[in-house]
Amino acid sequence: MAFKVFAAGALLRIALIIYGEWHDEHMPVKYTDIDYSVFSDAARYVGEGRSPYTRDTYRYTPLIAFFLVPNCFIHPAWGKFLFSAGDVIVGWLIQRICRRRAIPPDTATWCMAAWLFNPYTATVATRGNCEALVGIMMLAVVNFLMARRVVPAAFLFGLVVHIRLYPIIYTPSLLLFMDHHFRRGSAAFLNRDRVAFAIISGITFMALGVAFFQLYGWDFLQETYLYHLSRRDPRHNFSIHFYRLYLDFEDSTEVGSGLEKFMLALPQLGTLLAVAFHYARDLPFSLFIQTLIFVTFNKVSGMLSLASATCVVQLLLNR
Repeated sequence: MAFKVFAAGALLRIALIIYGEWHDEHMPVKYTDIDYSVFSDAARYVGEGRSPYTRDTYRYTPLIAFFLVPNCFIHPAWGKFLFSAGDVIVGWLIQRICRRRAIPPDTATWCMAAWLFNPYTATVATRGNCEALVGIMMLAVVNFLMARRVVPAAFLFGLVVHIRLYPIIYTPSLLLFMDHHFRRGSAAFLNRDRVAFAIISGITFMALGVAFFQLYGWDFLQETYLYHLSRRDPRHNFSIHFYRLYLDFEDSTEVGSGLEKFMLALPQLGTLLAVAFHYARDLPFSLFIQTLIFVTFNKVSGMLSLASATCVVQLLLNR
């Protein structure tokens, strides 16, 4: 049953990609995500030996452009197939993690199906959004840690933080998970697993950063990391901070003092740490709650924060 569900999920995405190609040719409103056009242009520049940051609004690691270079000589939809393949693997990893939690096989398969046949996730991937790559790597990190394989987990975590900075919020849960229950003889806080995880993930992140800085200089740092740290957007008005940002957006100066920014971030930081310390032993649940908290208190959020906050409260009370 699991293989049939997996194969059907893959076929669904192939069908959506084919439909998307037809839709873009015949409809005024495109199926393809605008970011996919940005990725494709950056990939073309990389293929020509130029910087991906030649493309305006390309604010990602150069790895994404490297991955999509085959768009230029195989097919423009190459990247969609790549991201969709990642989305299908996410479903498989969900099933694997469920089985590691001793969930019955049929239930684990239903969990995989809930992802593979979710119209939102299937559409996001087939429109050309790269978030499936983040999903693969983070779930692989969880899967490896649950199997007590620290080295590949640490390498993938360094890689995923390089690609998208926000998974760094999961660091406390990942480290706290590796306690004396994780491996016998690891009672000390600075045990070998935590030290190894920190060193390997840190070296991976730094090595990629140094390599791309050598290639592309400050453009790499600004567009990949610094832009996202300083970004202000008054139109994502589901954020709990939207009104403050909206009122001050016309001000040419940066909004708020350093202390004010810290105070705005404090609820998010405090709740993330509290969840990590309390729920890290149940790693998948801890990461899930941290994700909801991150979305709820984020300054740039396109999701309904009130609903996210309600889910957090209900889940914690039910635990």
